[in-house]
Amino acid sequence: MKRPNYRLKTTLTSKLLIFLGLFILIITVIISVIVFARESSLERNKLSEESKKELERLVFSITDPLWNYNDGDVRKLVSMSLWKDYILAIVIKNNNTNLYYGLQKNDNGEYIELVKENYQPEKLRSKAYETLTSKIIFQSNGIHETLGTLELYTTDHPLKIKIYGLISKTIIQFSTLAFVLFLVLIISLNRIILKPITELNRVVYKFSQMELDERVQIKSQDELGHLAICTNDMAEKIKESITKEKERIRLRGEMEIAQRIQTSLCPPVITHPDFEISAGMQTAEEVGGDYYDIVYDFMGNMWFAIGDVSGHGVTPGLIMMMAQTSFNSHVTGITEITPKIAIQLVNHILNENVRERLKESQFMTMVFMKYKGNGKFLHAGSHTDLIVYHQEDKKCVQYKTKGIYLGLLKDISDSLEDQVIQLQTGDILCIYTDGIIEAKDKDNQLNGVEWLMDIIELNADQSVEDIKELIFSEVLHYCDNNRKDDMTMILARYIGF
Repeated sequence: MKRPNYRLKTTLTSKLLIFLGLFILIITVIISVIVFARESSLERNKLSEESKKELERLVFSITDPLWNYNDGDVRKLVSMSLWKDYILAIVIKNNNTNLYYGLQKNDNGEYIELVKENYQPEKLRSKAYETLTSKIIFQSNGIHETLGTLELYTTDHPLKIKIYGLISKTIIQFSTLAFVLFLVLIISLNRIILKPITELNRVVYKFSQMELDERVQIKSQDELGHLAICTNDMAEKIKESITKEKERIRLRGEMEIAQRIQTSLCPPVITHPDFEISAGMQTAEEVGGDYYDIVYDFMGNMWFAIGDVSGHGVTPGLIMMMAQTSFNSHVTGITEITPKIAIQLVNHILNENVRERLKESQFMTMVFMKYKGNGKFLHAGSHTDLIVYHQEDKKCVQYKTKGIYLGLLKDISDSLEDQVIQLQTGDILCIYTDGIIEAKDKDNQLNGVEWLMDIIELNADQSVEDIKELIFSEVLHYCDNNRKDDMTMILARYIGF
C-alpha cells in the first residue's frame, strides 16, 4: 500500500541554526553584562582615586592664606583642575563655610563662576557623581591653621561614554568571533551530523515506500556510520523476508492445490457383498504422500491399495499420483495380474521417473491386496503390518508384509511374494499408514501399534465407520491436534459365509 507523502514542517538544520543562534545571543548578552559590570567597577574605582589625588593636589597648591590670592590667581588655580572631563565643579569656602570662590562647567563645557546668587549646593550635589571635601590648612612656624574647605564635585558622564564604547567594541568583537564560530560549527555539524542524518532520513523514507533497493551512503567510522550499516543490513533482511514470504505464499498455494488433488484422488465408497467397508484419509498441514485406493479389476475382483511416500511437500504428492495412476492402469487393464506383479510394475514406473528423471531420493511403502473370494486375500509389498481382528478369540493379530520400498531399485522381484490372509466371518481387516501409529504426545512418546489394536478390540462390536472415526479422533487427542503426518486407513469386516 502506497503511504501518503510526509512533508517536514521544520528541518533539523533549521532547528540547529535557531538553537545555535539563540545560544550565541545569550552568551553574547551574558559576556556583555559581565564586561560592563567589571569595567564599570574598575573605571569607577579609578575615577574615585584620581578625584582624591586631584583634590589633594589642589589643597597642597594653596600655600598662602586665601586673602593673599586675588580672583585671577584663584581662577587660574581652579581652572587647571576643572579642564579634566570628570570634574564638574570646584568650590572654595572660607573658614566660616561661606563661599569664597567657585567654578562650574555647564553641559556645553563652558566655565561658570559661582557666586552667592547662583550657588546651589544641594542641586550641585544631586547632579554630581561624587563630592569630595578637604580642609585647607596653612602651616607657619609650626602652627596649623584651618583657612577653609575645598569641595570637588565629579561627574561619571565621561566614564559612561568610555564604558559604553568599550562594551560596544566588545560586543562587535565577540559577535564577529561568534559569527565565525557559528559558521564553522554549522559547516562542521552539517558535514559530520546533519548531512548523514538527512541521508538516513531520505533512505528510510524510501524504505517506508517499499523502495528497498536504496542504500545509505555514509562512510564515517562512528555511530552514524554504524547506523547506516545496520540500516542497509535491515533493508537486505526485509527484502529477503519479503522474498521468503512470497515464496511461502506461493508454496502454500501449491500445497493447497496438492492437498486438493490428494484428497480428490481418494476413491468413493465402494461396496462389496462380502464386506462392510470404511476408508478415509485426513491430511496434515503439509502435503504428505499417503495414498489409498479401492478398485475392481476387469474380472470383478476387489483390490485394496495403501501406501506412503517418504517426506512431505509437492514432490511426494506427485509421486503418490504416479503410483495411483500406475496401479489403476495395470489393475483395471485387460490382463489379470497378481499383487506381486502389480507391485513390480508400479516400482518400475517410480524408479524410472523418480530416480532416473527427477533425480529425487524419495521412496514409497505400498501394499496391494486382491480379494479372491470366501474371505481370502492375496497381498504383496512392503508396508506397515496388517492387522486382523479375529472375532473368534476377540484379539488382533499382526501380519508382516514382505518386500522392499518402491522406487529404490529397478528390479525387486526377488524380494516379493504373494502372501495369503484368510478371514473368517466377523473378522476385521485393518490396513493403515504410519500417521496412525506414530503420533506423539506432550512427552514425545509414540502411541504405537499396540495402542491401535487395543482400540479395535475394545470397539469391535461397532460399525467399521464408527471404529475408523474413533481411531482418527483418538489420534488427534493423543497428539493434542499437533500431528505432522497424514492419517489413512481402510477397515473391512468380513460378513460373507
